Amino acid sequence: MRIVFLLCMAISCAKSQQLFERYTVEQGLSQNLVLCMAEDQYGFLWFGTKDGLNRFDGYTFNTYRSNLNDQFSLSSNYITTLLIDHRGNLWIGTAGGGLNKFNEETGTFNSWRHRDHDSGTLPSDYIADIVCTGNGNLLVATQGGGIASFDTAQQSFRPLFSELSAHAQNELKAPQCMYLENDSILWIGTRDAGLWRYDMHRGTIEQYSARMGVHGPSNNRIKNIYKDRRGVFWICTENGIEEFDPKTTTFSLHRFSDGEGNPQPGISISELPDGNYFVNVWTDQGIYDPQRRRFRSMKFGVINHTFRDRSGMLWLSESGRGVLKYNPILERFHRRSGAFAFELFKDDFEAAAKHLPFHPSPETIDLTTVAQESDGTLWFFKKGYGYYRYNRRTDMLNFFPAGDSVRGIRFQFLPRTFIDRDNTVWITESTILARYNARSQTFTYFSLPSYTKYPELLRNKTEYPPITTLFKDSLGFLWLGTSGMGLVRFNPDAKAITIYQRNENTPITLTNNFILTIHPDPSDPSILWLGTDGGGLNRFDTKTETVTHYFTTTEGLPNNVIYGILSDKHGRLWMSSNAGLFVFDPVTMKVLNHYDVNDGLQSNEFNRYQFWKDETGKLYFGGINGWNSFYPEDIEPRTYQPPIVLTDLRIFNVSIVYPRIAPPLTTSLAKTDRIVLQPNQNMITIEFASLDYAAPKKIRYKYFLEGFDDHWIDANPFPGESFATKNPKDPIRTATYTNLDPGEYIFHVKGTNSDGMWNDSERTLTIIVLPPFWKTTWFRVVSLVAVFLLVGGVVRAIEMRKIKERTRRLEQETAVERERLRISKDMHDDIGSRLTQIELLSTLTRRNMKDAKKVEKSLEEISAAADDIVTSFDEIVWAVNPRYDTVADVMDYLSQYVSSYLGRTGIESHVSLSTPPSTEYVSAETRHNIFMVLKESLNNIVKYASATEVWVQFLGFENQLTMTVQDNGVGFDMNVEKKFSEGLTNMRKRMEDVGGTCVVESTPGRGTTVTAVVPLRNSKNHPNG
Repeated sequence: MRIVFLLCMAISCAKSQQLFERYTVEQGLSQNLVLCMAEDQYGFLWFGTKDGLNRFDGYTFNTYRSNLNDQFSLSSNYITTLLIDHRGNLWIGTAGGGLNKFNEETGTFNSWRHRDHDSGTLPSDYIADIVCTGNGNLLVATQGGGIASFDTAQQSFRPLFSELSAHAQNELKAPQCMYLENDSILWIGTRDAGLWRYDMHRGTIEQYSARMGVHGPSNNRIKNIYKDRRGVFWICTENGIEEFDPKTTTFSLHRFSDGEGNPQPGISISELPDGNYFVNVWTDQGIYDPQRRRFRSMKFGVINHTFRDRSGMLWLSESGRGVLKYNPILERFHRRSGAFAFELFKDDFEAAAKHLPFHPSPETIDLTTVAQESDGTLWFFKKGYGYYRYNRRTDMLNFFPAGDSVRGIRFQFLPRTFIDRDNTVWITESTILARYNARSQTFTYFSLPSYTKYPELLRNKTEYPPITTLFKDSLGFLWLGTSGMGLVRFNPDAKAITIYQRNENTPITLTNNFILTIHPDPSDPSILWLGTDGGGLNRFDTKTETVTHYFTTTEGLPNNVIYGILSDKHGRLWMSSNAGLFVFDPVTMKVLNHYDVNDGLQSNEFNRYQFWKDETGKLYFGGINGWNSFYPEDIEPRTYQPPIVLTDLRIFNVSIVYPRIAPPLTTSLAKTDRIVLQPNQNMITIEFASLDYAAPKKIRYKYFLEGFDDHWIDANPFPGESFATKNPKDPIRTATYTNLDPGEYIFHVKGTNSDGMWNDSERTLTIIVLPPFWKTTWFRVVSLVAVFLLVGGVVRAIEMRKIKERTRRLEQETAVERERLRISKDMHDDIGSRLTQIELLSTLTRRNMKDAKKVEKSLEEISAAADDIVTSFDEIVWAVNPRYDTVADVMDYLSQYVSSYLGRTGIESHVSLSTPPSTEYVSAETRHNIFMVLKESLNNIVKYASATEVWVQFLGFENQLTMTVQDNGVGFDMNVEKKFSEGLTNMRKRMEDVGGTCVVESTPGRGTTVTAVVPLRNSKNHPNG
């Protein structure tokens, strides 16, 4: 309520004091006609306009609009009313789009529209007002459809007055506003049917209309309903504002008229702490005393809606001109326009005017010469005339010529007037210093040393630099600040001076020779605080005559130009500068607070010589746009702690919050405490805001990412201590991180309020960065297993190779041994039998030595046996000789054997060869066995087949050797004949021993065919290769 009261005090001079900050489309508002406002559970402000819904965080407007191609957007851009229900849901009433609900989890909207012939839907799409009942359901007032109760759980509507008469239902078709009292009595203001009272528990209704006299409103068009602390209702109607007492059911009209006497419709009303009311009518606003019926107009414009947020700001929507924010804090620094000194003592000048030969004004009086004694006597100078001394209490005016004509002293240019601690008046100009004697009303003049004595101190070698400030200490010394000469100590009695200047070779001297102000330390008068023009603040010890400390922007000052210094009752120093006002603690030697134009100052830039403290402790500081006055105790920092919220989250500078929630977010950012980022989402920007709307530009932020940063980071870093930012631009309120390693981090952010007080709480967000698959645990486990398997596989391969090599060697050794056994067997069986035969024939020959024919026959048989032995040896040697292991060699040998063997028998032979690549070979065992099969086949043909022709074919193909022996002999029955069974079995056995096959086919009268197939091997696997 106090805010509204201050508002009324401020509106009358709003244009001059700029106590209002306006937000329009230029600042991001979607449209300048704001019809409704609300503040959600997080502290965001919502503004409904005729062209969209806006969410505001103090810096940025996020606008939501209808999109015909998106069923989850607003159903209409024309927003008529907003409601935050008990659960924090935002409900939006529209004109023509029905009812909407904002889903903060997804950033989308649900809408409910009217459907013809469906009583369970909204009765009309034009929403006038919404209220929430205790059970969370809604009462929705519609234009043309009356009021419907909306069950938020079942999402169904039902007419509220279905049990009433048809007349009552018809009268309630156009409700304008509602007020729910104690969750049971619903007050309804209609467009043309007056005020209604509906008992929701009993189902009864009462009407108050204009035809009821004092028991009804004077006009049936109800615009607003307000209930004050006394339980009295104030009803805004077309005729004004009606005071309604529900106990007596009487109405009393309070009229408000425009300049032509026409009644002004009431828009809204708010009760003030003193019992008065802030009234908003169609074209006027102001303070209204209902008892005396007095209205103090503060005409500002057409205000559609007023709203107060939790930070204490009052928002007013001005018709077609956006929304205005009134900050009552700005009233702390009372701002006035006009020339500083003249406005301060305007009453004195006006009172003295009748005694003066000129009219006093800022143009006729040199305002740098104005000073006031402790009793209120005013001094001022008029160029060309002289000095005037005026006491308004006694109405006495004294005039003093501009100098001493006898001594040739004359003030011509820019004299300065000072009042010292003993209330002594001093006037200075150039090298002249004049002291006023109140008793004799005369001046004593002092001439400062000439430039011939101190030539290095002169600015132009013709005059002393002007004296800018003067302070008298307890010893009677005058301390003079100059515009270029440094600090001067003057002893009036001894007429001696001491000069203190900057010396770049030592740190205990002044930082700048241009002294603008001198102020004693409140607790130690021997310490002087010097404000300089560009050198910051100097702490000068008059005892040691040194500068013990100095402070510039590097040490934390907002600015290095200090125009004026005034102390308050707490011993703090208030300083004016080119960056506003700041408060300095001379004990801790730290800046406590900093105030700028956003706090209500006339400007960030102040002026020299324009500072003053009156007898009540009130401080005055003048600047380029007027001046400010205040009591320091009224400028205590606000303790309001605004909520700190996250307002946006961007991945690679693309928002995943607005206009719609997007992965990796799964709900609204306000409800999100944990987010999981994919490995490729390695650039994240977090935006935050402290929702104090008083002066968002002065809010400061600091943050750190736990697991990455090792300390808090100031989002708006500048040298010095922590006080509100001196930059009027929006503060930096984002933190960007790139290339975060996989892992878990916690983002922390804190903010201040607009007065620079840090919030006790902070907002955190856990950020989990997933590793790429090659850095995951499962991948490492799989990789480790794969390495083990690979190493194991390699080791196994090596071992298997060794085993194979050993096996091959063993097989070779076995094959050699087997070949030895075979050769031994063949030699034993074949050659041995032949030798035995030779031995027997030799014995018979010896017995028959006398019979020559028998001897000759035995010798012939012995010779044939010997030939067989030689042939057998040749065959054995051929089989084991590696020179004949290729298929071509084998085929050549076998074909020659066929021709030779059959040639002796007279049987005609036909041999065909098909030679494979030379890389294939035939092992010794295979050569021997296939030869034996061939030999056995030919032997059987010669003995039993009675054949005249034999066809033999050798085919090398697909790593195998095929031998086919076919005759045209008598053949035999495979199922009956037994005489060949042993030989055939031996042939099959020989082929199977070398991995081959042997097939015999024969038909009586049609010959016999023997087919032998053996596998071949590549030369790289040759045992000798």
